[in-house]
Amino acid sequence: PTPIASDVFLSGEPKFGGLRKAAVRVSNNGVDFGYQMHSSFHYYSEPIITSLSPFQGSERGGTVVILRGQNFPNFVSPFCRFGNVTMRGNVISDDKISCKSPPMTSVGDRTVQFGLSFNSFDFSDQRNLSFSYFTAPIIHSVFPPYGPSLGGNDVLIRGENFPADMMCSFGGLDIAAKFVSPTEAVCVPPNQVPGVVSLDVRKQSEATVQLERTASNNEQANGSLYTYLPEILIKEISPVHGSILGGSVVSIVGGVFPNIKDLCCVFDNDVFVPAVWHSTNLISCVVPVAKNESPGPVSLSIGVMGVQSLSQGILSYQSFQFIYTAVPAVFGVYPSRGLSRGGGVVTISGENFDELSFNLPYEGRAVNFSRSKLGNIFCRFQHSNNFTVASLLSSSALTCPVPPATHRSFERDVQEVSILGQEPGTVHGVEILSPSSPLSAYRIVVTTNCLGPEDRAQVIRVILSSETVLKGTFILSHPRGTTLPIPIDASEEKMKEIIESTIFDEVTIMRVENLPTVRVFHAWDITLHCVAGGIDLADLVCNSNGITTFWDSQIDCVILQQQSTSSTALGGYFQLSRGDEISESIPFNANPDDIREALESLGYSSVITIDKMPWPERGQITEKLQGGHGYAWLVAVNLDDGPSLRVNGNLLEGTGAICSVSIDNIDNIGFERPIEFVVEDGIHRETLIFQRNISESLLKNDMESLNLLANVNVVREVSVDYIKWKLTLTSIGTSTKFFVQDDFNSVLVQNEYLIQPVHGYVSLIFAGEETRPIEARSGAIELQEALMSLNTVGDVDVAFNASVVDVDTGLRGFSYTITFTTLGYPENAGDLPLIQINSSQLSGSYFLTKAKKLSRGCCDVAVSFNGGHDFFRNTSAFFVYDELPLVTSVIPSHGYTTGSTDVIVEGTGFTFARNTTSVTCIFGEIEVDGTLLDSGRALCRTPPFAKALVFVSLKLFSSSPGSALLSQSMATFEFVSIPKVIKTVPDFFPAVGAGDLGVVGTNFVDTPDLTCRILFRFENATELVLHTLT
Repeated sequence: PTPIASDVFLSGEPKFGGLRKAAVRVSNNGVDFGYQMHSSFHYYSEPIITSLSPFQGSERGGTVVILRGQNFPNFVSPFCRFGNVTMRGNVISDDKISCKSPPMTSVGDRTVQFGLSFNSFDFSDQRNLSFSYFTAPIIHSVFPPYGPSLGGNDVLIRGENFPADMMCSFGGLDIAAKFVSPTEAVCVPPNQVPGVVSLDVRKQSEATVQLERTASNNEQANGSLYTYLPEILIKEISPVHGSILGGSVVSIVGGVFPNIKDLCCVFDNDVFVPAVWHSTNLISCVVPVAKNESPGPVSLSIGVMGVQSLSQGILSYQSFQFIYTAVPAVFGVYPSRGLSRGGGVVTISGENFDELSFNLPYEGRAVNFSRSKLGNIFCRFQHSNNFTVASLLSSSALTCPVPPATHRSFERDVQEVSILGQEPGTVHGVEILSPSSPLSAYRIVVTTNCLGPEDRAQVIRVILSSETVLKGTFILSHPRGTTLPIPIDASEEKMKEIIESTIFDEVTIMRVENLPTVRVFHAWDITLHCVAGGIDLADLVCNSNGITTFWDSQIDCVILQQQSTSSTALGGYFQLSRGDEISESIPFNANPDDIREALESLGYSSVITIDKMPWPERGQITEKLQGGHGYAWLVAVNLDDGPSLRVNGNLLEGTGAICSVSIDNIDNIGFERPIEFVVEDGIHRETLIFQRNISESLLKNDMESLNLLANVNVVREVSVDYIKWKLTLTSIGTSTKFFVQDDFNSVLVQNEYLIQPVHGYVSLIFAGEETRPIEARSGAIELQEALMSLNTVGDVDVAFNASVVDVDTGLRGFSYTITFTTLGYPENAGDLPLIQINSSQLSGSYFLTKAKKLSRGCCDVAVSFNGGHDFFRNTSAFFVYDELPLVTSVIPSHGYTTGSTDVIVEGTGFTFARNTTSVTCIFGEIEVDGTLLDSGRALCRTPPFAKALVFVSLKLFSSSPGSALLSQSMATFEFVSIPKVIKTVPDFFPAVGAGDLGVVGTNFVDTPDLTCRILFRFENATELVLHTLT
């Protein structure tokens, strides 16, 4: 039945904002009402909203809106309506409700009507309540995306829709942003513990809004995350000072350095340079040029590249001090020569050698640092790592001990002069006919298996440690005379190369990375696999004098014995036999002559070819014996039917030493009786030896390697009786001749036709001086004499090179290699000017001349004022090493044939040791005793000698027997006759006035040292009479 009436009975008093409970009864006839015990309806007073905050929010929704007012029941869920969208809210208290705004649903009006309901049907109708949507801020990038845990740095945020009252939230901590524009803002992170936090942005009037990622970038770098880095501390830097021109590589020790791509060093608060991350405790960077190139201290801190200011990119609030210094200049070195064994002291002059003293923080205290402190000023000789510690004398002078010479100490300036043309020379047609003949081949092998599967070795561990960073070169030495200088930063391959270059062989190096120590260390395990007799790695001694530390910490070098066995390398002797004949004992590492003599002693009439090769890297032997280590020889002899060759290895030494001999087909081994090919042009002669079974392409390459040949074409024909070579050869010269010879009397047939080569004259210009014209294809001697005639050139060595090909133009021609030595005067040491070529007198259809530097001369001396990090030099300030003492000058340079002239002989390297050297002076071939004044001067009295120009040298002696050392010499002394005065013109002068005095006599010498000594006798008040003239 359908209800037709209802009745509502109210009961109770109003509660909670006017809420009343009413029973609900239903009637089907309008008279009889049923009663349901649990059916009720609640009445509440209409809610009154007094405030809405915030009254605006993001169009993305999610803004938490707080309502304040009256008549809010606390046990009924409220509903908030934003326009036509209803959202469930939460009752906070009797007078406070919260609702979260929905996303904006239309693109029209951004302001919507707001209503509140407690039954989701009846909403309050307060026309003054509205909610406005605004465009949400979006983050595109955050830079830097990391910063110090202390906070306080500026973080630049770029995006769109940034409001003027924007807030930044770092992990839930809100910070007001510095508004720059609608697309840029700056936020300063608060202090937080290290780690990764979320980064959000919103309006100040808006509740927390989660970050909206851009569609184009959903990685962490788009601003969703920000990283707090652990605190960075700087303990020390090295070097602590450098030139105002920058360029020093400064190492920074501390922690904890983050491995980030934008890591940088910040100099003077606003100069950012990239840093190289080595570990969490070490980074390095290149020092920039000082501001305005002004010396003085500046701050050094750690930051981030790409920022606009230090406040934005700071990572370390602790800074260190780096000091810019004026650029030192080196002017000269005295003395400028010395012996290769080293010793003595040189004085280096210059400017800006000023003392520098300052305090640096170290472990919480101030430590005084001075530039002249021991180990801080270095001298470097000859571009090498051969440093010596200098002593500062003044702001313009210092002294350096001279170290022994290195392998680079004798490198010289080498230049090349090339003359190239389009038509290189003469074309020749050549045929070589060589008869065929079979050969027999033997293979002799001597090996040891000390590298076999049961490899036993000797192992030591070298540990070099200190409290601070180590650098420099240490020495490992052995009682048998081995000295191994090893840079501390040497790679394992370089260290292996150094050790195997001496008495050790088959060495393995492994750098040790982890040791249970808090000290700074470098450690290596050195393994000697094949132990030679009498060699023990444990006998090595470590010398760390060449190692330096920043704070002069004690340096420990320890050698630990890891493992030692008696496994030995190959040694001893073996013998060859043929039938009943036995050869003499042959050393295990015999040279080819030893093998040849042994074979000939066994009756072999002709040993055609022989070779020795280390096993198994070289030659045609391809077998790989397990652990095979030793030597192999390939021998080719005339084929005969005699007894076979045998080998006896009973006298061999070494672990598992064996030897064998086998016969093989000559074609399998590749040995054949060679042909000797000779080419000469009247000045030069070259020889090429090749095997008759050589390929055409290989012979072409070998022939074109000859200096006298340019282009070569090769065709090979083989018959039963002959091998025929058809050659087309292009030579540089116009009169080239060819020869061949071998044991089978090969025949050569030659035809030729001429192409005009480049010809004419050239002159060379060096340091502003020009030689006389020289024929383009002159010999090396003529060119050398022309160069040495220049005042600017000392001694030179010249070599002629033919068949030169220019890589840029393809032109062919010839060249001269010019090597400047340091024996003549001037010494021509250091980086010399490039030779220029005057080609105006050359002729040809097309030609080209070139000069280039092949290597820069040695002998410069450089000075470092910051512990070897930066060196300063002057190419005109050099130090020349001599193998022997050198005499450079004699003062005076003339004397009488009667002798007894006291002369000072000047040079270098005149002492063995202080107060223990005696000297003999040699004039020509006559020796006289001398007196040594110092390491560069000796006093000598000339002996009687015939009229002549002679070289002067010295013979030096020490207290040790047999220690005589003869000097080199580039100084001369001229013995002249005693001059004789016959008369003067005039023989008197007036007392006033002056005039020339003519002297007539004999034996006068044209020398700048010529002087006249005149004695006058008083005649009267107006006359002086010439008394004597000498």
